[in-house]
Amino acid sequence: MGLVDTNSKERVDIPHEPDQWVELRPLTGIQMQEAADIRTQKTLSRLSDLFTKVDPKTFQKAQSGAEEETQQYDEETLISYAVVGWSYDAPCNGPGKELLDSTTRAWLAKEIESRNTHGPLPGGLCCKSDPEPSHQPSGPSTSSTEQESNRVLATP
Repeated sequence: MGLVDTNSKERVDIPHEPDQWVELRPLTGIQMQEAADIRTQKTLSRLSDLFTKVDPKTFQKAQSGAEEETQQYDEETLISYAVVGWSYDAPCNGPGKELLDSTTRAWLAKEIESRNTHGPLPGGLCCKSDPEPSHQPSGPSTSSTEQESNRVLATP
């Protein structure tokens, strides 16, 4: 679907905390982009700080380490937007979310990211604007899922 229902929410059990749960809502493309942009800004800022404070060899090591990081989105931003409720005693608001431990924050960020991103679309499509790529058959042999994906991708 092209539009995100930001009023929907899903209760998810926290795997490393028995009897605890969070309620997550889906994020919009703009919110995901904001989280990616903030993550990039933080990484660049750290690298810039290192460059001004250390010798070039140390900077190169730090830069290669940063490139190996797999985290693409800012945890704080993802959690801020997506977590709308939880079983904890603290209120589910900005100051309450700051109290989350690092294990739960990391798990939440990965959970939110996986629920709001996807891999290749059916039929091997990925980020194409052409509704009927040449490598894919058209007509009745195309499944309804592929046809729907093609229609959504063709919309501006």
